[in-house]
Amino acid sequence: TRSASSVRGEVAPFVHAVALHGDGWFEASVRVCSVVVTPGRVADPPVVEGDHWSAYLAAARGVPAVDLGPGARVGDVATVSAGFRDEYYGLVPLVAEATAGGHRLPVVTGGLIDPAVCRWGVAPARLGRKVWQAPSVDPDQLPAWAAALLRPKLVVATQTRVVEAAVDEVGGWVPATPVVSVVPGPAGPGLAHLLAVLLSPPVSAWAMAATAGSALSGDALKVSAALVRDLPLPPPGESWDRAAELVDLAVRAGSSEQRSARLVEAGEAMCSAYGVDPEPVVSWWRARLPRR
Repeated sequence: TRSASSVRGEVAPFVHAVALHGDGWFEASVRVCSVVVTPGRVADPPVVEGDHWSAYLAAARGVPAVDLGPGARVGDVATVSAGFRDEYYGLVPLVAEATAGGHRLPVVTGGLIDPAVCRWGVAPARLGRKVWQAPSVDPDQLPAWAAALLRPKLVVATQTRVVEAAVDEVGGWVPATPVVSVVPGPAGPGLAHLLAVLLSPPVSAWAMAATAGSALSGDALKVSAALVRDLPLPPPGESWDRAAELVDLAVRAGSSEQRSARLVEAGEAMCSAYGVDPEPVVSWWRARLPRR
């Protein structure tokens, strides 16, 4: 037996056939994964709290190691929440297509969230085993939990290759479970500063180290409300302020190319804010950005 720090792990998917005998034979196939270890040593894994094998899996996959420092956490300066199963099933029957001139509120799913942009009304959304062009809900029918989120906030997708978040500046979006909502506190960083944190390359590397192997896709990270609450913030300073300005420009960009360019600049500024070497983390992160 070797310690986790002295082995190189590789995920090896295989199919395990099982047969159950009741009134008759029932056969099923289950996809599982094993970690195959070979002698050698990988670079020190990204720093995360707790005893997570995910950090070693992420390192074996080439995720850059980052240390975000011991600063305050997002949960210290913002309210972070995500709906539960019963809230999802309570919302789905209320959803209908938005109509021109109507006064319904957009329902935002994780698939509509890209870095610094929400594609509601532009891209189709899957919700309640149906495909919607513009899912919406009557504000007079909103459950109490959804009405409480009609505030300026960030919405964060939960199964992505990098952390993807968009800003609801007006406070009119209804996040569908399991989308994570981040509502800034009255005295802490504002929407742009928190969005710069979530969309920064070091944070995606940190999140991958914390969640590798737990998402539906082997190459994705899994974002939860607990993970976002525990996300370290950089110390206040010019670099974080500059990143917030660049992220705000990305939100208002007229094209995906302009948006990506501003996000890369913001990512480099956030590396400086966290005291992280921008190489190779920015290159790793940029290659994983959605191409749309």
